[in-house]
Amino acid sequence: MKREEISIKVILVVLLLVLFSSLILIGCGNYKIFMFDNNIANCEFEYPASYVVGDIIRGDFSTIAFALFTYKQVESSTNWSTAYISISGRQKDVSFPDYHALLEYNLKNAQQQYSIYGFNLVERSPLSIENVLGEKIIYNYINPWDSEIIEDEIVKMGPISGIAYEAYFENDGFLWTILFHATAQISAQAKADFEHILQTFKFLN
Repeated sequence: MKREEISIKVILVVLLLVLFSSLILIGCGNYKIFMFDNNIANCEFEYPASYVVGDIIRGDFSTIAFALFTYKQVESSTNWSTAYISISGRQKDVSFPDYHALLEYNLKNAQQQYSIYGFNLVERSPLSIENVLGEKIIYNYINPWDSEIIEDEIVKMGPISGIAYEAYFENDGFLWTILFHATAQISAQAKADFEHILQTFKFLN
């Protein structure tokens, strides 16, 4: 009986390990790794696997590094602008000597663009990425110009409620911005994905 009990326990342990490993793999499968690797910007982060990589400037022959990720459409009838992620780094200059100046500039533009239709600053708080201090803002807005591409034609969809999660920080002479804009309907998932990007963002020295 003791041998049988031991065998059963061993089997249970093995099954639990297999189940645990499967859960880990499933979790990892929800995100992919993106890397800027050049003489201007060396960093990596994980972005949602449900997004596709769009425009990229890796910074080899430029003073900026930029990557755009757009939500992968499951159906052609879904709104093309459901969500997008923009991650960029640029060298400091006279116009933007620090991340505060860049944040204030972008925030002012957003307020001017959406204040007539609806703008609300939800949060403004400090953040830290690998001991690099920065700041993040969250705001709601109404986009009156949103549209959808149906059968290769642009069709105006009317006002869309959106939410923006934005992070600003600087490292080694570079100003970094992480912008995550999404429709209000998927704000909870967008927030989780935004936080995941912040948590996995690493500078490669």
